[in-house]
Amino acid sequence: MSHAANSNDDVLEQLIANYAAARAMWLRNLPGDGDLLSEGAIFEAFDEAGRAILRHPCGTAAARKISFVLLEDELYTMLKEDEDDGEDLLRLFLASLLTSEKLH
Repeated sequence: MSHAANSNDDVLEQLIANYAAARAMWLRNLPGDGDLLSEGAIFEAFDEAGRAILRHPCGTAAARKISFVLLEDELYTMLKEDEDDGEDLLRLFLASLLTSEKLH
């Protein structure tokens, strides 16, 4: 595996760690009634961490990225429901699996 591929894998692993931390913070701060809040700074950080993973160009890390998205219900739902303001999130995600350029 090339150095660039290792570097890209390291970035993906950091994005996954960031997502896990943001998700944990979001879940810790949910109201006592169990409602899933989709507003506020903590949710925005969690949401952005998910979007960073979905947009990250994979290269050789594609299988890891796909596996992670399929295992994380919130990311999968975000992708399935295409919840992004005016962007085609599914298209961005799929394109990120094929290219080494960052997509916006």
